Amino acid sequence: MSVKAEQAHLIGAGTKDDPPFDYRRKPEKGHRKANEADLQRDFHHWLLTGPLHGIVQVETNNAGMGRADVLVQFSSLRYLTEMKQDPDDNSRPHIEGKYLAREAEYTNTNVPFGQLLVLDLTPKTASGGTLRVDEVAWLATHRPRGASTDRLVLAGIVTGNRVRPSTYSR
Repeated sequence: MSVKAEQAHLIGAGTKDDPPFDYRRKPEKGHRKANEADLQRDFHHWLLTGPLHGIVQVETNNAGMGRADVLVQFSSLRYLTEMKQDPDDNSRPHIEGKYLAREAEYTNTNVPFGQLLVLDLTPKTASGGTLRVDEVAWLATHRPRGASTDRLVLAGIVTGNRVRPSTYSR
């Protein structure tokens, strides 16, 4: 299967039994690189296995005049999660500066709360290690110009391109 066909296969609902691509590990030579569709599929499958399985949707159109990557709907309340990937910088200021306003825009037609998950594809080294969960998740606020209500976005960085812990320097 070509890389493009494989990526197209990964986008969308699939089933909860389809195995996700392991975007956490650094790909071996000759294997494709991870992308945000891998994270989207994994997150969607995770939601499908829990109590939200009946109210979760993927690639939903007309959500804040856009397309929601993952949407959970409780009656008329819709909670959107936007997926992104970033190969350059996994710092909070970078993530907020590059992606926060867009995710917050999806909340303009419903609850002023959304989620942003960014797949961190920055290069990793055997001497680096990875950040803890409490270091890569936070609540960010954004207020569009002229708005009277802050939009809240639960932001999270999901570490990809990891090297095996057994290769870390001592």
